[in-house]
Amino acid sequence: MKEHSSPRFEQTEILEEIEGDYEPTEEEVGEYAAYLGINLRTDPEFLWIAREGLKASVPHPWRPCRTSEGDIYYFNFETNQSSWEHPLDQYYKDLYKSEKEKKTLKIKEMDQRFTQEAAVILYAMLEYGKNTPNKK
Repeated sequence: MKEHSSPRFEQTEILEEIEGDYEPTEEEVGEYAAYLGINLRTDPEFLWIAREGLKASVPHPWRPCRTSEGDIYYFNFETNQSSWEHPLDQYYKDLYKSEKEKKTLKIKEMDQRFTQEAAVILYAMLEYGKNTPNKK
């Protein structure tokens, strides 16, 4: 989590949490997905991670704040730590990496199973061909 010095409190607005029925736009989901490292062309099935991340509440004791310039940052009122990144961004980056690894492993297993099944079928065909009399 990148830290920065806190803006002066008189220039900061503490924001309220987003309501539970908030639904991000497709553009917001796409932008956040790219930020998390999700390739929109090759991994669209992981967009749920980005959507979930955008809807995630800021964990206690963090609060979203806005600077006088309109920039959003997050402030921990127990530790006085501040961050430009949402406190759960790393969690969602790690979740994507984990899900991507599962997908990659599953594809490798399917490829291996297919190769084994193809070899069995090929062997059976060759054996069948040996035991079939040639027709002239």
